[in-house]
Amino acid sequence: MSDNAPKPIATHILEMGRLAELGLLSAELVHELRQPLFAAKGLLQLAQAELRRTDPDLERISDQLVVLADQVAMLEALLGRYGGVGRRTTETIKPVLLAPPATAAVQMLASRARGAGVMLDLDLRDGHCCVLGEVLAIQQVVGNLVNNAVDAARSRVVVRVDGPLIEVVDDGPEPDPAALSRAFEPFFTTKPPGKGTGLGLVVCQGLVESFGATLRLERAGDTTVVSVHFRTSDAVECEHG
Repeated sequence: MSDNAPKPIATHILEMGRLAELGLLSAELVHELRQPLFAAKGLLQLAQAELRRTDPDLERISDQLVVLADQVAMLEALLGRYGGVGRRTTETIKPVLLAPPATAAVQMLASRARGAGVMLDLDLRDGHCCVLGEVLAIQQVVGNLVNNAVDAARSRVVVRVDGPLIEVVDDGPEPDPAALSRAFEPFFTTKPPGKGTGLGLVVCQGLVESFGATLRLERAGDTTVVSVHFRTSDAVECEHG
């Protein structure tokens, strides 16, 4: 067969599939990097503004800079995960406490929620449960879910941690049933152009499935609830994050 001969159809399809997978992974990476960058930028601007006003409350500024440093660390971890062969692994899945990464995600998006006029509350009903997962992945999942909830909410978002269950609840309008049925399709979004990529829930679903948890999206009364149910672990020691 000459070098200019057409490739077999099966080979062409396989290569197209790999390109499509690479494109999706690249889009996911861009989406995930925007979230911690946005949080870091907002907190930095807030700290700079307070310094310019010579705010004597230096302890508060110090706390903000700690959160900012956490976001830089998250960026480094994300680049480490996606910058290799471009595939997620299950090697880092271990027994972890659920409350710390959920709390970190809420803290990360607190200023964004305030800016949107939305009250963001954390309800730690049982924050001592040890589950199978990854600290960074759990923080990503909760961060994405909170980000979506803030966009949808009228006035309030609640992140509830109850044993192996995390629920993100918003008081936004009832979504269209057709939109709910397509919520986990890549690139599907009901947000205005430039406001959403349609990848948040896709990223969440992939991460959740990677450590054997389940993800549900449903309407409950006057609220929309996204819940993640983790597998519990009997390990004596759990990573705190």
